[in-house]
Order: sequence, then structure tokens, then C-alpha cells
Amino acid sequence: MWTSGPVLIGADTFIGHEVTIVGGEASVTIGARCDLAPRVLIVTGTHHDGGAARAAGPGRSHPVSIGEGSWIGAGATILGGVEIGVGAIVAAGSVVTRSIPDYDVVAGVPARRLRSRRADAVAAPLTVPGTQAHSVP
Repeated sequence: MWTSGPVLIGADTFIGHEVTIVGGEASVTIGARCDLAPRVLIVTGTHHDGGAARAAGPGRSHPVSIGEGSWIGAGATILGGVEIGVGAIVAAGSVVTRSIPDYDVVAGVPARRLRSRRADAVAAPLTVPGTQAHSVP
């Protein structure tokens, strides 16, 4: 991790090999029961337009939030300012530039919505060890 912002990781979350979190002072929040495959890249930092002399102007950073139970595929990139919803799936190699609603499946560069998995998630209620099963809203 190369960031000066807070990084919060929920319980029972898997972080694969070579997952990288870089950027400025913005926070990165990863919910409980998430799976981040190898080489996922989370980038909170970017730059303002610096003009003609130097394209990259002053730096800035935006928070990233990954909702509980989400799965981020190998080599996916998540850019600053993105919120990934609960139970969402990001396909391998995708570049996420916009927020993703709960239970959506996205893929591509830039990532685009393929489908919702809400009906599947409702049919199979979440069960967390040590708690009672509950239905997904």
C-alpha cells in the first residue's frame, strides 16, 4: 500500500497476491466478506489539468468504497470516487470509473453493466457464520 489515507478492511475479506492500493489522503473502505483477486489495483489519486507546460497539475484524491460481499476479479482497476455496491461483481481486467449499484455485474474498459444478480442473491440469503440468515433487500 502506498497511500496516506485510512484503509479499512472488513472481517472475513480475502485480499489476493499483489493487490495494490495507491493514492493520496482519501480513504479506502472494503466491506466484510469481499474477495479481491490477485493484482487488483485501487487508485485514489489523480491530478487536476496542469495546462500546456505540464499536463499533470496539482494532485488530489477521492475515496473508494467496496460494499460487503463483493467480488473484484483479477487485474481489475478501481479509480478514485467509485463506490461498489453490496454483492457486486467486477470482471477480471475491468477498469471501474463509475459507481456500481448493489448486486450488479460489470465488465470491460471502462466497466459497463452486464446484468443484475439481485434475484439470485434474494433466492440465496446471506448467511454469516455466527448469525442468522437474512434476506437481501
